[in-house]
Amino acid sequence: MLTFIAHAGVGDSFPVQEEGKPKDFDVIVKSGDDDKLVLEFSQDGKPAFAPITLGRDWTPAQSGNVKTPQFQYEFKYPSVSVSGKAKTVTDKAMIIVRRIPLNYAFSTATEKGTRLYTVRFDGTEIQTLRDALRYAFPGDNVVLSPSAEQQVLPGFEVRNVRLSELARTIEFLSEGRLMVEMVEKDAEMPGNIWRISGNRPTSATKGEVKMRAVATPHLFADEKVAAKIELDVLRELEHLRLDTAVSASVAAHGTMTRGNSTSVQRLTSQKVFVLVGSEEGVDGLESFLKAAELRAAEEAATKKALATAAVPKMRAVAAPHVFQNASRLDKVRKAAEEMISLRATLVRAVAQSYGVIEDLGIGAQLESRPEQKLFVLFGPEDMLDGMESFILAAEKLAVDEDALAETQRNKDKP
Repeated sequence: MLTFIAHAGVGDSFPVQEEGKPKDFDVIVKSGDDDKLVLEFSQDGKPAFAPITLGRDWTPAQSGNVKTPQFQYEFKYPSVSVSGKAKTVTDKAMIIVRRIPLNYAFSTATEKGTRLYTVRFDGTEIQTLRDALRYAFPGDNVVLSPSAEQQVLPGFEVRNVRLSELARTIEFLSEGRLMVEMVEKDAEMPGNIWRISGNRPTSATKGEVKMRAVATPHLFADEKVAAKIELDVLRELEHLRLDTAVSASVAAHGTMTRGNSTSVQRLTSQKVFVLVGSEEGVDGLESFLKAAELRAAEEAATKKALATAAVPKMRAVAAPHVFQNASRLDKVRKAAEEMISLRATLVRAVAQSYGVIEDLGIGAQLESRPEQKLFVLFGPEDMLDGMESFILAAEKLAVDEDALAETQRNKDKP
């Protein structure tokens, strides 16, 4: 760990640089007062990191820090007091910078000449470990294969181990995803050789390609719905599955390989979807298609039930006493028509709640037959039942009214 101390005022800048080494970056005091400073950072004349606010006597956890692949930089703005009677005023703030290695490596030699290695790795892409090794051992050759560059390695620290044990440690932490080969330097070769490659998956781990046909006749009842499912819904679900699989794989194993996508083919004539891909992808999309087909089948059954219930029937209802009085007959007809309209409105609202928007023929008709003194009803069964009960009730009321009128006439006779 290295510590840098600088005195700078607002508008001043200073470098963070180890003697004899390239400059890490520049720190600019953008603004500030006795309580806090705002620091900006530049590298080669361009912004290097996000600005931070540095409070007086704040801990690094409060003020934040700056990270590079090799180092973490902590900043402090301490209170400073000087003993003595003379007091001076300065517009320069003291800023302390601590550079803490995140990834470092070095080697030492024992009395017998055996070289031992110490490595600390913060845990990230394997390329970062390569860069740290190259920084620590400029004379070594560190080589990664393309398959190794896709791997993530967890953080670790080993101290005073042989080069061969360091190789085994990296392989162990990769859980078999990496192969590490190291050749130690000798009198003829001044530097070590580090070869790190990704293990090629065996046929058992590659995952076999599966094909499955899923029959969905109810989804194909509407060609636009089937096309939308293929082009939009299934593709979106497959992208989500792949992204989730990548995140889970990185968290569990460190690999960033995306995997193979599942393809979807719509066969309209057979009313099936054909899925081709990995077992996980085929299973997932198949489960969605089956759930969607079940939902479509339920909706079709609901429509069929409503349509069946709406098949018109005919029924004749005798009402001789209603027909004996023209005014009474007119009132009954109007009331019946209002009931038919109200019932049709309610049935239509229920049907639409199930997604049925076409005309189901749910209306009813009422015809009068004065010669036979009866009503003829046309409509669905339940509608006929309701209308018949209404007409019979009106007929009973007419019988009672006629009987009462006859009684009154008899009383009025001399």
